[in-house]
Amino acid sequence: MDDRPSTSGFGPSQLRRHVCCVGVALTALACGPRGEFGPGHAALRSPSANAGLVGDRLARFAPKPDGRDIPIDYDGIDATLDAIVLNIGPSLRQRAGRPAPTTGSHFIVGHDSPYRLEGNKVYFSRLRREHTTAIDEAGRELVEVGDRMELSRLPPDQQLSYWFNLHNMVVIREIAARYPIRVPRRITVAPSGRPFHTAPLVTIKGVALSLEDIRSRIVFRHWSDPRVFYGFFHGDLASPNVRNRAFRPASVWNDLDENAREFVNSLRGVYRSRDAMRVSPLYEEAKGALFPRWPDDLKAHLSQFARSAVARILRETTTVRPGRYEGRIADLVGGQPFRPMSQVQNALLGGQINASPALVRMVREVQKKFDELERRRRRGTVTIVDDPPPKEGE
Repeated sequence: MDDRPSTSGFGPSQLRRHVCCVGVALTALACGPRGEFGPGHAALRSPSANAGLVGDRLARFAPKPDGRDIPIDYDGIDATLDAIVLNIGPSLRQRAGRPAPTTGSHFIVGHDSPYRLEGNKVYFSRLRREHTTAIDEAGRELVEVGDRMELSRLPPDQQLSYWFNLHNMVVIREIAARYPIRVPRRITVAPSGRPFHTAPLVTIKGVALSLEDIRSRIVFRHWSDPRVFYGFFHGDLASPNVRNRAFRPASVWNDLDENAREFVNSLRGVYRSRDAMRVSPLYEEAKGALFPRWPDDLKAHLSQFARSAVARILRETTTVRPGRYEGRIADLVGGQPFRPMSQVQNALLGGQINASPALVRMVREVQKKFDELERRRRRGTVTIVDDPPPKEGE
């Protein structure tokens, strides 16, 4: 068994070729074709909301769409994400049990988080050089796109897609460069020594940007629709989904709806603890901008995407509290270095397995999850029963 990611026939040469297509269809902005603003225009805050931005270093990124459109080709990012992201499927709303020790050992290796079977995963532990090269080049191309055009003049959905793609490729790039790591948010970035999410990681138009700048000071500041929360991958199990294709203006809101449904109906999004509804601590970051009348705005938003289990929690609770933040990495082995199987373990599993025990176990758990999803689909099951509430403080 070879645990390298399936690339659906996509090899190193195709990766390199497609990465080069991330750039712009270079039409001069001054003579770019006029286009419709699209649905994202209604989600922009009014220009008066930007009145306080005079002198702000991020003021140049305040959206000022003028109807001109320049297409950005994200085929290279599609190819890269398709090669490195594993789709885990929707949440079962069941906390995964504690795994058994590996065969021939008393130790548990790999992910042991109860949330490990929620949210898509990146194959960080098995990235090859062609993958990391494609990730690096995609990030550089996105920065070049931002430098070569006036992003703020593009249609709102084009701007939004760009910021999501830039943010998420930077997250993947930075984690891949430091792997193996267990908790991405504990990364400190040289030379500033600042934490992962607040350190400047890219420079656009001479402005150094952190991940938090992109989320809170550009997107959350200028887009009022709470669905934009779900476009950002944080690199850990607590995060909204990383998708296996780029965001694009024509489909960005459908993709955000899909991410919202997955997250809201997962345990990392919402669960019940005694008489309180526990919600992802990530909502706190967007509280002032997207949910100003907290918690009523958040509850109204959750109700738009809640299926039966979460809808019941919304009906039966009045208190909203932050839930557990699972900061461990969103990969398949818990950020552990590659450790091949022992001869005994390999023999017990039939031999010729090029994988770590941690990954073999996780792949089997994922397969069992898909078997359960298929069983429920055939039975027509639509209600997923929540787990018993975790102990207070978990």
